[in-house]
Amino acid sequence: METRADHLPSPNPSAPAAAYPRWVLLGEYFFGGRGDPDTKTVAHARTAKGRPISISFVLAAPTAVSRLRLDSPGLPLPDVVDVRSHAIAAHGDSVLVKIETNGSSSWDDDDDWIMSDYFIYCAGDAAADPTRPPSLSLLPLKGKRYMDVHGTALLRRGQDEVLVAALDSWVKKGEGSQQVVAELCLLRSHDWEWELKQLPVIHDEGKREEVSSWQTDRVIPVGDRFFLWVDYLRGIIWSDMWQETPELRYLSLPVEPELCTSRSDQGDGSSYRSVCPTDGGRAALRMDDMTTWDKVGVVDCQELWSLPGYHGVVPRIRPTYPTVNLHDPDVLCFVVHKTTYDKGVDGDLGTRLIELDTRRMELRSVCYYDPKLYFCSHFVASVVSQYFDASPPLPCPGKTNRRSSGRTGQAIEIDLSKGGFARRDVGDAAGDT
Repeated sequence: METRADHLPSPNPSAPAAAYPRWVLLGEYFFGGRGDPDTKTVAHARTAKGRPISISFVLAAPTAVSRLRLDSPGLPLPDVVDVRSHAIAAHGDSVLVKIETNGSSSWDDDDDWIMSDYFIYCAGDAAADPTRPPSLSLLPLKGKRYMDVHGTALLRRGQDEVLVAALDSWVKKGEGSQQVVAELCLLRSHDWEWELKQLPVIHDEGKREEVSSWQTDRVIPVGDRFFLWVDYLRGIIWSDMWQETPELRYLSLPVEPELCTSRSDQGDGSSYRSVCPTDGGRAALRMDDMTTWDKVGVVDCQELWSLPGYHGVVPRIRPTYPTVNLHDPDVLCFVVHKTTYDKGVDGDLGTRLIELDTRRMELRSVCYYDPKLYFCSHFVASVVSQYFDASPPLPCPGKTNRRSSGRTGQAIEIDLSKGGFARRDVGDAAGDT
């Protein structure tokens, strides 16, 4: 088992060609850069106000957390104005980035208190011939210039096609009917203009109240065609996004749904429940047959705590914020964070990210984060890191020897709410899309 004490991964501009991990956990926020950026990951653009900026990455293999880095000439100090970059979503070689400025300063030269610019970062391909360098593209303004970070996602198909979608809000719940209608904003690369669609949500009989209480917690891409908007307390709305007019369909999670809109008591459920995409060796996911959940494994916390290397290293409390390894669905990452409320529990108050192989029941790695430092438990899983390697990736047992483009063929739900965790696959993967 590997044990590390990481605060932030250190950039290494002179790193060898095969130094990049196959996938990464991107922290949701990053406030600026220190030291020199990794030159292999730098991409340049201008904001809507014409300000030159560059985005790069500080990358490390999970369970370390990777970060976005924002640089700009004259970038103001944090005590003058708050400028931060957000990793909103990722798919294949691309990451959707939000750059937010809070405050008024000469940097943004605007009286607005909050400004937001959105970019698509594309890693290019260091192994291509000729090499394709990273690029950064500014998205056109969308109405209020604001996109919900939980309801917005990115889909990449091939080298040239890209789509950004945001499921913004419910606009009506039918007038004496059972219909629930949602507002979907789409940006497609072929016209590069936002379009607004009001679409009915197709659901089974008896699900209207459940769908009417919907709140999006996250969006995940499955394959290079589908989005899954997830409400961890209720279910999934999924759609084939390359249709001219996408259909929105609802599937309940295998949980007792919450039918109220208030979340003050339970939160959004993301600390103990997750739906994740993987590249788990299946050729395709039959989204038209996505009607059932199949339970494929259950692990009790007592079994986890008894693993070699756990005692005395990781506090014996229930793990949270589960994430599935993008290349191996049997490997899960968790956050273990002891608080002052965890009385009688061994260990200090630091935060740990642990990696568990559920097939072999092995604790593969533990990464420790100092409790004095800010730690965000929400991550964006991405394979963007592998596109910086100048050599093809090594073959993985049971998979083809090709660069994974994020065309994941499986969606998995993880539930930690009952003293252990259960893993379920979505639908039937025996078929072609």
